[in-house]
Amino acid sequence: MAELEIDDLTLRFGGLTVLDRVSLAVTAGELFALIGPNGAGKTSVLNCVSGIYRGEGEIRFRGNPIAGREPHEIARLGLARTFQHGELFPQMSVLENLLTGRHTRIRTARRSSASSTSSSSSAIAARRWTVSPSASRSWSGLRARSRWNRRF
Repeated sequence: MAELEIDDLTLRFGGLTVLDRVSLAVTAGELFALIGPNGAGKTSVLNCVSGIYRGEGEIRFRGNPIAGREPHEIARLGLARTFQHGELFPQMSVLENLLTGRHTRIRTARRSSASSTSSSSSAIAARRWTVSPSASRSWSGLRARSRWNRRF
């Protein structure tokens, strides 16, 4: 079974058809690329899959229909996208930036203060990942080459 299936996806903006009956299937572990020139509809497909745009057709993730669901509901299922020009928070550390993007997947007990929530999230990340010494540094404090190599 495919992890992601799209059948006859069509997207229109007014009278302009942006996607016309697009179908594809991506299996688990497969490296899949959408390629094409500017304006071919690659980003529009991703926006439909992630719930940002609502097209016509079927979109299934792990066999479950997701077309028409809200973006946050789709993200909770484990399917999310990043944007071409992702911006990070320069005043935050590398680890804090990572945790910001991972917030929908972390379950912590409710705490009475923000500082205890932050420290418990950091502890969860430290247990799950091998954390580089650079992770505690401010993103803006890293050299430009280091920032480029650490884009995610």
